[in-house]
Parts: sequence; structure tokens; C-alpha cells
Amino acid sequence: MGSKFVRAGAVIAFVALVAAGCGSSRKSDTNASGTTTTAAGGSSSSTFGTLPTPCGKGSGAMTASDTGVTGTDITIGYGDDAGYAAAPGLNHEMSDAMKAMIKWCNDQGGINGRTLVGKYYDAKITEVNNAITQACSDKIFMLVGEGFALDAAQEQARMGCKLPAFPTYGVSPQFTNGPKMRAAVPNPVDQQPVGLARWYAQTHPDKAKKVATIEINFAASLDTRDK
Repeated sequence: MGSKFVRAGAVIAFVALVAAGCGSSRKSDTNASGTTTTAAGGSSSSTFGTLPTPCGKGSGAMTASDTGVTGTDITIGYGDDAGYAAAPGLNHEMSDAMKAMIKWCNDQGGINGRTLVGKYYDAKITEVNNAITQACSDKIFMLVGEGFALDAAQEQARMGCKLPAFPTYGVSPQFTNGPKMRAAVPNPVDQQPVGLARWYAQTHPDKAKKVATIEINFAASLDTRDK
């Protein structure tokens, strides 16, 4: 997974988490690297690429009633398929980015004073339902910046505990068009991005004569072929 997609996933994830620091409820249904600058008055202020940081100190302990949110903490889940035996470390870059983003945010005071706590889930390609079942048992606030290749298998469990997701990417129609899900890089069931192909055709018009697709007998590949 490219670093651009990882950064984009982190952007939407942390902006969404601001709601938790302000007492949100589950019941209701660029360049994004963090930098620190010094304001004219000499005080430090952080930015998230070109956006103001969503992180910062709050007013101290607060009451909370939402799943995964206490007066002092917000617990989120993230994960990848790094434990897949045929491709060890698969997409671990996403989780590395999430660890770095959690630290970056907490160093500024968390979300409105609440500390972010991250729980990691390894779906190992074929065990995504187990990973989501565990996330539901852990009663996390939401999934943030995760990406699982066979994400169709998670939906019954995810919807069973009404677990929101702000993934780095989605694959299956069941997930990409599912409820309680917002993707930084949308991948709806009826549309396929063709920016790379368009760029190639415009850049090498003498060579771009034919288009072909290549797929393997694997759900994530077949879903893309069908689109």
C-alpha cells in the first residue's frame, strides 16, 4: 500500500476522532505529514499537512458514555494482514503509520485532552472475522486506518456490534458500500479509478493502444476485475 494512501487514511481518521473528544455518540447513525510550526507570537502550533491539527489539550477529565471513550481515553483499533504466512509483514506500513500518528497526537495532548489508545488487529488475510470479533469484544470506539484484503468477511461481526470504520482502504462491495464506514480513498462497487491509465495514455499516446486486466482467483482481485 502506497504511503500516499496511508497518509490520506490517517487524515480522515484523526479529523473524525475530534468528535470523540467533544462527546460524540455511536448511537447516531495533499500531503498529510504532521509538522510543527511557530506562530508569530512565539507559541508552537501543529498542522496536519495544510490542515490545522485536530489534536490538543482539553479541560481535563470529562464524563463520557460512548463505547471506547472514557473521561481520559479514547480507544481505537487499527490493523493489517501482516501475519499472513505467504506474505509476512503484508501492509504493515499502515499500522506503523497509525502508531506514529497516535504518538504524534498524544504528544500534543490527545483529542481534546483525551489520550488515544490504539489496539492492533492482525487479520492474516483469512482471519478478518476473528479480528473484528475481537475488536467488538474489546469495545473500541472505532476502527481507524486499518486495511484488510478480505474485508467482506468482517461485515456481519462489524455490523453486529455497530463498529464504525475509517479505513485506509476498502476492497469488497460489502464493505466499501457498507454503513458506518467512511474511506479516505473511496472504492464504491460501481466505480473504478482510472487515473493511472489516463495518465499513461496522455503521457505515452504512441504506446497506449490497448488495455487489459490481469487478475488472480482471489476475491480482492476478482471484485476489481468485475468493476
